[in-house]
Amino acid sequence: MPVLLMVLLLAAWLPALAATPAEERLIRDLQRIARDSNQGTPRAISPDITDQGFTVDGRTLINHLSVRPAHAEQMRRNPAAVRRQLATSVCTNANFRLLLSHGAVLRYQFSEDSSNWPVASESFMAEDCADRQEGR
Repeated sequence: MPVLLMVLLLAAWLPALAATPAEERLIRDLQRIARDSNQGTPRAISPDITDQGFTVDGRTLINHLSVRPAHAEQMRRNPAAVRRQLATSVCTNANFRLLLSHGAVLRYQFSEDSSNWPVASESFMAEDCADRQEGR
C-alpha cells in the first residue's frame, strides 16, 4: 500500500514539473538572445568592466561580467548602489521589461578579473520594475 501511495503522489506531482508551451518558448528565446549576445565577447563595457557573455539556466538569462579588483572592492562596499544602478538599467530598457513580463529573470554575475572570485550577483524579475516607469 505505501508503494502505491508513493506512485500516485509522484504521478500527481510530475505534470507540475513539465514546462508549458509559453515557458518553452521563453527558454528558446533566452537561448537565442544569449547566443546572439555572445558574439564578440569578451568585450569591454568600460575600463573597469568586461562582458564575458551570457548563459541561460531555465528562465534565467545570466550576464557574466568581470571587473578589475579595485572596482570589485567598490562594488563590495556599496551593494545597494550596485543594485540601484542595475535596476535602473534593466527597468528603463523596454526589451528587458518585455522579457521580464514573460516570466524571465535577468541575473548579473560579477567576478574579479584576475582571480575569478565572486563579487556580486543581482537578479531582477518583473516585480522589481513594477513601480518604475521608463525614463525614471
